[in-house]
Amino acid sequence: VELARIFAAEKRYFHVGLKHNPAQRVYCIEDVFPLLLISGEEMTYATMFLQAVKQEHDMLKTIKTFFECNLNVSLAAKKLHMHRNSLQYRIDKFIEKTSIDIKQFKGALTVYLAILLHEHH
Repeated sequence: VELARIFAAEKRYFHVGLKHNPAQRVYCIEDVFPLLLISGEEMTYATMFLQAVKQEHDMLKTIKTFFECNLNVSLAAKKLHMHRNSLQYRIDKFIEKTSIDIKQFKGALTVYLAILLHEHH
């Protein structure tokens, strides 16, 4: 039953992507997530990539601070009172667990919006 719901959500998400960018034939969550927000689409399954790190509050705080420091590792490390290499390690772990490259704009935007959505629900 859950698999059927996930498939239906993925299909809806694909159609949203197709509607806004018909030339593209393959979509990843980074392409579709902002479109889902502006189209008022149900977001339960769109934030599933956060499941891998939802329980790691330190990880989410670290990543959110990294975004709020404009993806500047040195500034974020200073603000978090940690070594720059430790922050880089956490960023790499996040990318490994979620498969979303938060060093790129689309990935960072998607994850930042998903974290904000997660915090408000």
